[in-house]
Amino acid sequence: MSRVPKTTTISLRIDKPTAAEWRERAAASGLSVSDWIRGAVDAGQQTNLPTPQRRPVRVRDTSNDADPALMRQLAALGSNLNQIARSLNECRLVGAPVRLVEVLALLRSIEAEAAHLLPQLPPPPKPTTKESSSDAR
Repeated sequence: MSRVPKTTTISLRIDKPTAAEWRERAAASGLSVSDWIRGAVDAGQQTNLPTPQRRPVRVRDTSNDADPALMRQLAALGSNLNQIARSLNECRLVGAPVRLVEVLALLRSIEAEAAHLLPQLPPPPKPTTKESSSDAR
């Protein structure tokens, strides 16, 4: 049976105790909340949807997380670069002259700030290798 991608979202409002109970039931079943709800609806409505399968739990690796203040500073630098690019594109579109000396000065200040901040970032995560299994498709 081919798998049909799930692309439509349905939202509903429930109270916090009900949400907590649904999360607990899903976790006890080894399912995501979405899969658990789909299974519960299917059981009650006879929609003949395939029964959800247990998915592996994804755990976010936090060993390489950077300082939030540092990340905010880097985000601000990125925002500044976007503003400069937007301004240059607007000048180009309307045919306005560009003050290259000012643009270069701004870019140099951003470059200097980045040179100061980048060494503070943690090293990138080491690539993980997938082990080959004998039952691969």
